[in-house]
Amino acid sequence: YSKQFDTAWLASHAVAALINMVDQGLALSTAMSGIVSDSDNCHDYSLIDCEGDGKPGFYAYKGFNQLANTTRISTTGHDHMNFAAIAGKNNNSITVVVSNYDVKTYLNKYEPQKVGDRGSLAWMEYNTYVSQFGEPKSYNKFNLRLNNLPWTSSQQITYERYLVDDSHKLDLTETKTLTGNNAISVSADMTAPSVQV
Repeated sequence: YSKQFDTAWLASHAVAALINMVDQGLALSTAMSGIVSDSDNCHDYSLIDCEGDGKPGFYAYKGFNQLANTTRISTTGHDHMNFAAIAGKNNNSITVVVSNYDVKTYLNKYEPQKVGDRGSLAWMEYNTYVSQFGEPKSYNKFNLRLNNLPWTSSQQITYERYLVDDSHKLDLTETKTLTGNNAISVSADMTAPSVQV
């Protein structure tokens, strides 16, 4: 923790980094959240490690950055807690980014409550969410249906799925050729935590 994280320095830094990611691409903007180092330590709490290699967050942002220069299209089905989806279209392509996050497992792993403890702010916020909306679901797959597509049955469509998790760095994990249609459905297994594009 550093006191500057509670100031407008953090806000202006975060927005500058996001603008640079959109305008210049993620690889050119890593300096915006780069490495802090001194003679004894390397503090690599950013998107890249002390050797300059991307962490999972780097590749998640890189996948998300594929939405740049697209027109956002409507998505439904996300729960605003564990599963989120966003989509955009550009010319003859559609990009969908989905994130699978299991907040309760994360809290138990990284912010365990002590007996008699009221819990951290994160646990209090989680419990507030549960009291208002119920226990969030955890997910192990996604079902994606794209409607109102411009393609006809005489066209071939290429579907590619990329994965970011602790073992994959926006790796291509699936490719299919589909017959064009005005609606397409695909599904795949999806562990938490992970991001798929």
